[in-house]
Parts: sequence; structure tokens; C-alpha cells
Amino acid sequence: MQLYTENEIELLNEFMDLFEGEKEINEETHEKARTTINKFWQGLNYSLKDLMDFGLTSQFITEAPIDMVRHFFSKINVIITKKDIKRGKKHVLQRCLRKYHKQQIRDHLLKMFYSQHEDSIFSLAKDSSLKKLEHEIDTYGFHRVLWVAYTLEDKNIELTKTLRDEFPKDYTHALIYYYRIYQSMNFQEVMESPEELDKGTTPNPYEILKENKRIKSKMDRATKQRQGLKKEVYELQQENKQMRSEIHDLYEESLVEIERLKEESKLQLNEFQSEREMLTDLIQHLTDKNTKLQDQLKSQKEETTLSLEGKDICFVGGSKERFYREAVEKYGGTFHFVPVDDYNLIRGAVGKSDIVFFLKDIVKHKHFKETFSAAKDFDVPFCYLNSKGYNNFENELLNYMLTLEESS
Repeated sequence: MQLYTENEIELLNEFMDLFEGEKEINEETHEKARTTINKFWQGLNYSLKDLMDFGLTSQFITEAPIDMVRHFFSKINVIITKKDIKRGKKHVLQRCLRKYHKQQIRDHLLKMFYSQHEDSIFSLAKDSSLKKLEHEIDTYGFHRVLWVAYTLEDKNIELTKTLRDEFPKDYTHALIYYYRIYQSMNFQEVMESPEELDKGTTPNPYEILKENKRIKSKMDRATKQRQGLKKEVYELQQENKQMRSEIHDLYEESLVEIERLKEESKLQLNEFQSEREMLTDLIQHLTDKNTKLQDQLKSQKEETTLSLEGKDICFVGGSKERFYREAVEKYGGTFHFVPVDDYNLIRGAVGKSDIVFFLKDIVKHKHFKETFSAAKDFDVPFCYLNSKGYNNFENELLNYMLTLEESS
């Protein structure tokens, strides 16, 4: 019986697509496919086992090394020439199938297949339980186990019914799969009129629909791919355009930033030069002052009656407030201490003092600038301490008191 209606073929194709795509197949779809394919096999003069043998033969010819195929068929007087080999496996297949209808050829092939499946045949002959069947299917696939089951029927071991009942969808898939082999490889002509194989055959509707579907699917994929590529090209063009705009903006911003940094560097250089000159003058002043007063201090220190009575002394920096305060108050002065974390107190403390002492190693540069600026604004003497030692500070106090005494 031939399946020539488009609906029947589409129904079988749908089942095969779902099964081979490992997708869910509902019972209604399976039952329709099973009923349809059974109609074909019920009206056929050949069994499923016949088609499975034929499928194994075609697979051996097309997939085995050509030398192995040539050697095997030479033993049964089927000569494969160099010209056949040169024309390709398809032509070699046709050459071999012209003799397939002969029982001797098929028996020889079955011996080889029996040898290839010998492990499964002996294993299932010994243990045909459902658990064993599941193990064999997981290891070798349903089609191999089904072929072995048909082979074991000769030994009165009934496995095909078990496979059909326990694995119904796999069995339906096998029926459709070998139906396709029957149609696409012209099995009836191979068995009944092999001389017609060289003359060509009229394509059957199944093959036409299958090829049309394949071409349409290929065209759909190509169209989809083309649309995707066009979209990617457009997106890349937009990204490139945006990137070029961003690079241009970044370049313009960089030019502005470079000019700003040049100006800032110039200002910092000028400020540094000014501070350096200020410090140079201060160092020279202190050096001269220290040289002048050291000699006076040596001769007057022990007998001095120097005093800071009525004087306010400002001290910026350091953490030993008590020691510095004792030094000032020992001579009767008033002590104003500005710690390192009270930057905002500097100007007020300097403004009400008669002299300011600045400890350079403790405070930050901004403290120096603020202290020096306040001393200049309030016309208060500024003393720069290089050491945070107590003796160094007291010596500077004595120098200051000597200066006061000289001026009075």
C-alpha cells in the first residue's frame, strides 16, 4: 500500500520531527501516526525485518571503508570496479543492490550482521527481562535491539511484542523510518525488478514533499540569517558612528584639559617661586638674627633678668603643649597654643600675640602659609622652629627677650 496523500505524509513527518527533536508527543498525535503507518505495513509483502536487513546493508556499503566493501562483495561474485569507486559511494551502492534480490547475497550479509550483533544476541537470549532490554537500548539504540529481537524469534524468544508494548513510540518511529527507506531507496524495484534501477524511477510524492520542505526550511533559515546580518551591520554602523562622535568629543575635551593643566602648572610654578623667595628671605633673616644673638645669649643667660611679663606668645603645631606652656609661663608670659587640627584658630591666636612660633615638622604646608600671612598682616614677629625640642624653644624665647631688652 502506498501513502500518497499529503496529509498522511505531513502527519508522519510531524511525528518524526517531534521524536527526533526529543520533544513531547501527545497520545493523539502518536495514535494517528501509528494507525497511518500500520496501514502501509499491513498491505505490504515485506516485513519490517526485511527492511531492517536492507537498511543495514545500505549502511554498510555507504559507511564502511571502500576496500572492506569491495573485498566482502568479491567473495559473493559482486565485482566493484575502479570505475565504480571513482564515481562514488552512490554508484557503488547501486552496483551492489542490483544483486541484493538474490537469497545467497542476503544470507551472506546476514551472517556478517549476525557476527556484528553477536554480543547483544547472546546477551538477550540469556536474559530477556525488561531491565536488560532497557540497558541494551541505552547502550546500542532501539533499532539494533529491535533487529536482535526479530533474529531471536527463530529461537522462540518473543521480544518484539515486549518492545512494541513497552516502547510504543520508539516502535512507531522504527516503522516510519523503514517506510522511508522502502520509498526513498526503491526497495520494491530492488527486490522484484533490479534491472529497472539503472533506468531511473519516478520520484514518489514522499520524496518530493520532503525535498520541498527541506528547500523551504533552508530558504527560511537563509532569509532569517540575512535579516539578522543586516541588523548586525546596522547596529555596528550606529555603534561606529557613536564611537567616532565620542572620540571627537574626547579629543576636544583633551585639548581643553591640556590647556587648563598648562595654565595651572604655570600658576603653581609662579606660586612655588614666590614661596621659595619668601622662605629664602626668612632663612637669611633668621640666620642673621641667630648669629647676632647667640653671642649675647652666652654672656647674659646666667645673670639675665629677662622677662615676658605682659607678652602674649603664640605657638603653632606640636603636641607637647604643657612643656611649651611651662617655658613661657616661667618667664611670666601668656601662652596661646594652636594644635595641628585647629587650623581655623591660627589667625585669631596670631592677632592677639606679640610673637608667633611655628614648628615646621608637625603641621601641614597650608598651616605655614596661613600663619606666616597672619603674622605679616598683624605685624607680629614670626619665628621658624626647626626642632620640636624644649631647649630649642627656650633658646628662641631668650633670643626674643634679649631683643625686647635691647629695644627698651
